Amino acid sequence: MSAQPVDKVDLNVKILLIGDSNVGKSCILMRFIEDKFNELSPTIGVDFKRKLMEVKGKKVRATIWDTAGQERFRTLTSSYYRGAHGIILVYDVCSRSSFENLQTWLDECENYCTDKTDSIVKLLVANKIDLTNRDVTTKEGQAFAKQHEMLYIETSAKESIGVNQVFEELVTKVLESPSLMESMGVVIPKVDMSAQQEEGYGCYC
Repeated sequence: MSAQPVDKVDLNVKILLIGDSNVGKSCILMRFIEDKFNELSPTIGVDFKRKLMEVKGKKVRATIWDTAGQERFRTLTSSYYRGAHGIILVYDVCSRSSFENLQTWLDECENYCTDKTDSIVKLLVANKIDLTNRDVTTKEGQAFAKQHEMLYIETSAKESIGVNQVFEELVTKVLESPSLMESMGVVIPKVDMSAQQEEGYGCYC
């Protein structure tokens, strides 16, 4: 009896969740993977989950790493930046300090990413928009994202708002990046411009 065929995966994408402790990274991950919400204690060290996605007609295995936000664990995270294709930077809209610390996280990304950081897709997530005591405005978040050429999405892991969109948009942008696709072993067809120009020469009758 032949073995059952295993579903073919076209691409493996590594995604990091980074940001201060208690901004809801683990809750976002649980909502995306299991469609559940629990008030979790802060992640200690690093955890990761996998999920199969279909994006732009391709089967993608997303491996999502949830890195610890506490300052004392940052020395453990350098190896987890290696080979990342996408980074989700999360802050809590009710925590001004988590927003102000975004630049520090971007600097860490710049220091630890082995690939060129300008090729890695970055997405800024403003989490906990279900809460009423908001301290960081949408305009501020959008301005920071624009300044650093990042996508911007507002989410509520508790109310399941925007979470799936975060991962779908990030993976879509990864698939649209020739340098990231090449890093995953995908051959990008090169356009022969000289041939196109020759084809362009002709009689206009």
